[in-house]
Amino acid sequence: MSTVEGAPAHLAELQHWLQAAVLHAIGPDQEGGAATAQVLTPSGRLTAGERLDIYRRGYRLRLLACLRSCFPALRRLLGPEAFDALATEYLNTCPPRSWTLEHFADGFASHLATTRPDLDPPGRDVDLWVQLIVELAGYERAFAEVYDAEPARACRVLACRHPVHRYAAAVARGEDPQPPAARPVLLLLRRRDHGVHVTELTEDVRRTLLASSNTEHPDTEHPDTEHPDRPDRAGPPSAPPSPRPERPEPNGAEV
Repeated sequence: MSTVEGAPAHLAELQHWLQAAVLHAIGPDQEGGAATAQVLTPSGRLTAGERLDIYRRGYRLRLLACLRSCFPALRRLLGPEAFDALATEYLNTCPPRSWTLEHFADGFASHLATTRPDLDPPGRDVDLWVQLIVELAGYERAFAEVYDAEPARACRVLACRHPVHRYAAAVARGEDPQPPAARPVLLLLRRRDHGVHVTELTEDVRRTLLASSNTEHPDTEHPDTEHPDRPDRAGPPSAPPSPRPERPEPNGAEV
């Protein structure tokens, strides 16, 4: 192993160097190029830095593809370029630290919430467009978490200022819906029959639950909306799905 200044001397150092080089946002010839040339060899057509950049670009594209598959409705809302810009910012700020990508998307919604532009200055009025982005990301992540959760924890309640569940359901059906208008909703997400069912609770139940500190297991619900099984969720299901008959759409439901 080379001991030239700037190059790793041992296997552990080499592994950490390669990890940092692949996760870094810029190319090795822009920063650290000398060390790259000491660790890697060029080919007949590419420099050492250019060879490393192939892996960097491929890995980052794989991470972006992971986020795209986890947040299809948000990507439709924002458009591909705007979504990729937010996803790239998240990747640069919160690169994965695990050998698996299973939980890479877990922090994306909270990252959007903590970096939203309407937080500055403090006390500024909430921007409803920004709020919609944050809520839709949170809803799509909660949907995936309920799908993968242990049976005893396969239930979530979300309070939103927009009916994001209807927008996400329309995108899942292949439609091109308009952004939903602001309307407070309280959503119950439950896994049942190998799918996640989303119910919009009544106003009375919503007020009761919002006034209570315990919103884990509400006893009353209004069968207003159910979300179909999500075909494009990332990761393997917690249990293999079994064939089942189509569920009839509830009256007045948007499925």
